[in-house]
Amino acid sequence: MNDLWKKLEAWLAANDPLRLTNLKQPASDTELDKLEQTLGLSLPEDFKEFLKIHNGQPGTGPSLFEQGRLLGTTDILIEWQTWNELLQSGEFDENHSTPSAEIKAGWWRPGWMPFLSNGRGDHLCLDMDPSTSGTRGQVIEVLHDFESRQRLATGLTEWLEMTIKRNEA
Repeated sequence: MNDLWKKLEAWLAANDPLRLTNLKQPASDTELDKLEQTLGLSLPEDFKEFLKIHNGQPGTGPSLFEQGRLLGTTDILIEWQTWNELLQSGEFDENHSTPSAEIKAGWWRPGWMPFLSNGRGDHLCLDMDPSTSGTRGQVIEVLHDFESRQRLATGLTEWLEMTIKRNEA
């Protein structure tokens, strides 16, 4: 993961240095433990390594990724709790999703952990509770007002590699 971050940071330094200055300090083991305990999920090792390099971005300034702002441990918890409160309140009872085969049906599932946000209710999430044909930790797209749920990558490392290749192209 360190090598991928270095590659991304080198590209940003050469092509868009402003986005590079908009990153938080590394997450601590305590912050990661709290995240896992609150979510009731064991996080993939590559994601923990990812946050130990940069624990998200502040809410101001340019987003690091085209899909949105990188969330840190505190923001992940806020977004996850918000979605789960809406789920428990019945907000999504009338909504029906059309997920790809690797994703379990549902407008929102507690096993989805947002890690990128566009600030308008759309997220990229790690799917910690995939369907039988999915991969635990796969990256999925969850749009707040669209029923499609798509898998973008089998995991964070693959997603980050694809993102770097798109940047370089």
